[in-house]
Amino acid sequence: MQQLFLVSYNGLIYTLQYAEGESPKKALKIIAESKDCAVPSWVTLDSKRRRLYGLANDKEKWSGTLKTFLIQADGSLEEKSSVPAPFGAAFSTLYDDGKALAAAYYYDPAVATYNVEDCSHIRKLQELRWPEIGPGPGRAQEHSRPHQTYIDPTGRYLIAVDCGADRIHVFTIGADHEVTEVGGLDLPRPSFPRHVAMVVVGGKTLMYILNQDICTLATYRVEYLAEGGLSFHQEGEDINLFVRNERVVNVDLALRPTASHMVLSPDNRFVMCSMRRDDAFEITSPLDGNSTMLADSILTLKVHPETGALSLAHEQHAGGNIPRQFCMNPSGDRIAICQEANGWVSIYERDVETGKFGKLLAILDGLGEPVCIQWDA
Repeated sequence: MQQLFLVSYNGLIYTLQYAEGESPKKALKIIAESKDCAVPSWVTLDSKRRRLYGLANDKEKWSGTLKTFLIQADGSLEEKSSVPAPFGAAFSTLYDDGKALAAAYYYDPAVATYNVEDCSHIRKLQELRWPEIGPGPGRAQEHSRPHQTYIDPTGRYLIAVDCGADRIHVFTIGADHEVTEVGGLDLPRPSFPRHVAMVVVGGKTLMYILNQDICTLATYRVEYLAEGGLSFHQEGEDINLFVRNERVVNVDLALRPTASHMVLSPDNRFVMCSMRRDDAFEITSPLDGNSTMLADSILTLKVHPETGALSLAHEQHAGGNIPRQFCMNPSGDRIAICQEANGWVSIYERDVETGKFGKLLAILDGLGEPVCIQWDA
């Protein structure tokens, strides 16, 4: 039996149990629910310490919370601590060997850092904000809108991806887990960067940037400066995610199709990104097996083992609509996908050599608006 944690806008954090070998509709079931996190939008898992960090939002009060939970043997969650936070949590990541956490807040724009060493007494360290920009060239670009926090491969730098300012902020990580901004990368406006991923390949460090609204993927070489900080140098042209090997996807721009989530495979050989509202495939419904439906895409791009250049390996349907976020199991041969618009989660086979998806292994419906899933190690 394997365990996953799922966040839904219906106000619940679910603990799911996946049974390999069962039929798809029986393979995934709910074994615990937590209602102690207002309207959760993200969870970060510390599998080693058996902790789950939940970021939640209260729209009426325009406020948020960060909560820590201990994962019990039966999959239930025991709340241990809670601290106030900005509204609009989009992402969080652990750093300093799991002793600190950095979170990105989109609607009340900020990056906040927390000391989480003692899960019973977590505390906020910093709340970093930037001046209002004024009317921007793109949607929702009047001020900063951090959407992701990320730790570089050395563990020395915190990266914050800012949709509103079209900027990649770079921070050094100092004593007591506090961070200091030391420059960054300004992208062409409007790019609307949503996610980054970094890889060391061929003796160099690369950063891949997923641009949400313009639906492109950019590659930058990263250099570590002797005086501290990072410099960035673009490599190649941006990849248009609608121009694919065998076709150009004819999207309905009125639906505002956007890029959504991006991750590196566990072996760092593939980059995967999901698309929202591109309706690129007509499929048989994975839920009833009879009706047809339009489905969005997940793209798999191969990382060249010497240069790090990306090339499209596969475009496949995501198994539903608005695959906001997805994750892989530690070995990379299973992928779990949140289908936000359908209210279900699906698990597919994944070939670790080719990156291609295989058959549907599990599907679970009736989950509200699932937006984040994490696979327990």
